[in-house]
Amino acid sequence: MNNISGSIPKCFNNLTTLAQKGNSNLTSTHTYSIRTDKYNICDMIYEDDATFMWKGRMLSYKSTLGLVKRIDLSSNKLTGEIPSEITHLVGLISLNLLGNQLTGQITSEIGNL
Repeated sequence: MNNISGSIPKCFNNLTTLAQKGNSNLTSTHTYSIRTDKYNICDMIYEDDATFMWKGRMLSYKSTLGLVKRIDLSSNKLTGEIPSEITHLVGLISLNLLGNQLTGQITSEIGNL
């Protein structure tokens, strides 16, 4: 729902993390240091998290966020065909193109995703 228009770029296969099968970096906590005064440093912890609308449900991810490999281009104004290069994204878990004005054949290689 970003009002994106035009065709889907063929360069999606340049998204190297999505073009590889296997586990992502599953680190969800990060440590950084803050100087509290001239002599003291305090270690702080930050934890990654994200919430997505997926299949009509709001889902939150923390420790498994590194496994969530998705592209959601739904409800935009995309036109033309789905480029065959998108089938190289073998690590992709979810591809949502619903609500666009896409035309043409869906390549049989889409099953590689």
